[in-house]
Amino acid sequence: MASNKIKYKDCNLAMVDVETSGLDLDKHELIEIAAITYDKIQDKVLEEWEEKIKPSHIETASDSALKLNGYIKNPNSYTGNLQSTLIKFNNIVENCIICGQNITFDLAFIEKAMKEFSIVPSWDRHRRIDLMSMAWPLLHNTDLPGLGLRHL
Repeated sequence: MASNKIKYKDCNLAMVDVETSGLDLDKHELIEIAAITYDKIQDKVLEEWEEKIKPSHIETASDSALKLNGYIKNPNSYTGNLQSTLIKFNNIVENCIICGQNITFDLAFIEKAMKEFSIVPSWDRHRRIDLMSMAWPLLHNTDLPGLGLRHL
C-alpha cells in the first residue's frame, strides 16, 4: 500500500492508459500499459514508459478490440512479460496520483492482474483522478457529443 506519509500536494501525477484484449474483466487481459509521470511543481515530465504485453489467452480476445488497439497490425511487438511489466509499472507510479480517461476501467484490469501475482499496488484508492469527471463541470453545457478523449 502507498505510504501515508507523503502528502497529496507533494504527489506527482501519473497519466495512465492500458490496452486490453476486450472489455470483459473476467474474460480479457491486459496487453499494454503506458504511463507518463509528471512533476507539477517543476512542470516537467519525469518519465514516459510503455510496455506491450504478450497475451496469455489470445483465443478469448475480442476481434474488434484487437483492431482498435493495434494488436492486429503488429502482434510480434507484444513480447513483454505481464508480471515484470506490472512490477515496473508499480515502481514508476509509486507516490503518484493516478490519472486517466475512464481510469476505473484501466485500474480494474491492472489491480486484478497485480492481485494474481500478489503485487501490492503502490497507490491507494484515493489517489486516482478520472479525466472525464474533471471535464464534466467545464463541458456539460457544450455541444460535444461525448466526454471521450477524441472529443475532449
